[in-house]
Amino acid sequence: MENCVLLCETHHRHVHQTGWEILIHPHRVAFIPPAIIDPDRRPLHNPLRC
Repeated sequence: MENCVLLCETHHRHVHQTGWEILIHPHRVAFIPPAIIDPDRRPLHNPLRC
């Protein structure tokens, strides 16, 4: 269970269908948008989490 991210069904499907990637680091998750949203594909983090 160390390699899991809890997503609702809608967002789970969205990740698979639109090219998002999820990187799981210890104590932090990064969401990588598809190039159509950010050509540099900069990781996005939840600003409310450390």
